[in-house]
Amino acid sequence: MDQTLINLGLMIIFGAGAALLAQRFGQPMLLGYVLAGLLIGPSVLGLVPDANAVVFIADIGLILLLFIIGLELDLSKIKDVGKISVALGLIQVVVVTIISMLLALVLGFSIVQGIYLGLVISFSSTLVVVKMLTDLKEIDTLHGELVLGILIIQDILAVIGLSLLGTLGTGSTEGHGAGTFFGILSSTVDLHLPGAVMLLANLAFFGLVAFLFSKYVMQRLFKAALGSAELLFVVTLAVVFILSYLAGFFEFSLAMGAFLAGIALSSATYSHDILGRVKPLKDFFLILFFVSLGMQIAFGNFVNQLLLIALILTGTLVIKPVVTFFTLKAFKYNNRTAFLVSIHLAQVGEFGMVLITSGAAAFASNPVLTGVIITTIITMTLTAYVIKYDEELYMFAKPFIAPLDHIFGTREEEHRNVPDKYRPEIVIIGVNPMTAETIETLAGKRKILVIDYNPSKIVTYKERGIPVICTDAAHAELYDEIDWTNVKTLVSVVHEPLRNQYIIKRARDIEHDPKKLAVIVTAPTEEWGRKHYRAGATLVLIPDVMGRRMLSELVALDDPASIRNVGRVYYEELHKNFVFIREL
Repeated sequence: MDQTLINLGLMIIFGAGAALLAQRFGQPMLLGYVLAGLLIGPSVLGLVPDANAVVFIADIGLILLLFIIGLELDLSKIKDVGKISVALGLIQVVVVTIISMLLALVLGFSIVQGIYLGLVISFSSTLVVVKMLTDLKEIDTLHGELVLGILIIQDILAVIGLSLLGTLGTGSTEGHGAGTFFGILSSTVDLHLPGAVMLLANLAFFGLVAFLFSKYVMQRLFKAALGSAELLFVVTLAVVFILSYLAGFFEFSLAMGAFLAGIALSSATYSHDILGRVKPLKDFFLILFFVSLGMQIAFGNFVNQLLLIALILTGTLVIKPVVTFFTLKAFKYNNRTAFLVSIHLAQVGEFGMVLITSGAAAFASNPVLTGVIITTIITMTLTAYVIKYDEELYMFAKPFIAPLDHIFGTREEEHRNVPDKYRPEIVIIGVNPMTAETIETLAGKRKILVIDYNPSKIVTYKERGIPVICTDAAHAELYDEIDWTNVKTLVSVVHEPLRNQYIIKRARDIEHDPKKLAVIVTAPTEEWGRKHYRAGATLVLIPDVMGRRMLSELVALDDPASIRNVGRVYYEELHKNFVFIREL
């Protein structure tokens, strides 16, 4: 049997098993793939003695990954994340890269190697962080939106770095592009152009060729292929590899061409069809890519790379969080938001391993892949617990960083319009589709006060004259500022259970009698619901429990007409919520 097929089979079998174990212990599947490669590689079992035997297949996974990133990266997203996220992402990457590069130079690395290592440290893991924030329902919070915006900018910069740094992989730009149009022209007429000029000329000419191809050739190919799903799939792959070949011809990374192909197709009406057909293929080859990375871990180099591991861990767990934190403070975000964003980004991302792999030539005399993979495994593992227990970590750090809010100031006063001597009847903490409808229903009829620490969620209410406060519900001063004389109901839809516990406690400190002050909060699980009731909540809303009870009652009716009437009511409610969300 062909040894290559045996190798591929072993990679898939062990990759699947390790991914299942990683998922079982709450870790990213990516780590499972890397550990599977380590297990079957030459360093442990030696089932696949030569990782280079399948490296060309793994490279296909990298090309398809960059194509998918380009396809999903609609350029309009840059507008969606806002100018602040763009500025935060740029500042964080540049500052962290420069500091880390200087440390690398002190340790004896070259400038090009220092740039590579600096970028490895500065880029975080979009795959891991976004999944965990989504699972924990933090993606729509202020810190979640900021993290997502910074990650989008990081991904764009990572692709640019991956494309351009490949031209510096050898550490020399002299004679760059000898096999390209400009290289052949300069050698023919005996014209010796500086390497930097050749690089810029190749970049400009490649951009022109790619633009002409996408405008006059690619669009026609896809129009001809739209009638057949199979043909659309084949044409997509052909376009990806054509642009990858063009990038390689101009001595840029093959992945750069794939990324540009994705960007060119991202705004097309049929981009979702392409994504659905190519993504499973990308997932398959990407498994092989990360398994092959694990196979390249060499324990013989481990001791030699301890200093490198210490450098990357210091940069990732200390320098990057500190830079991110103080950058956010400079933009006047409060301590909690700055702290949560900084710790959520404290890991080496998947692009770190990709960058080091593509820049292997730059580290020919000093291999660093093992150190990068080990630090990626360590930091990604820590991230799973850091994000899960982020509130507890913040509460621990809160006393130490409390003075910084007074030193730097906060943005909250920009979104505060509570009239003097205002006595609300209902206080609503947190804005989501549920409370948005409540606010719309009560506005103008009852005296309400809306509190949320995400300015984008309450600015509309401020413009309409509804009293709002932009602050953290855990600020002790907040409860002293509110006149509780006429407050009959306090509603909190804050997603963090510990914060709801604090809100309930403060509410009961103000008014012990539940008949005078009703406290309504949400809870993610029944266990937290019981804790909230014990803490003094009047009503705890648990989506799973409410849905389960309603389903039981509807099925018990055994009346299709009644179920249809309920469905019609909920359809109308969904439409209302859609309108509220769009306005917010």
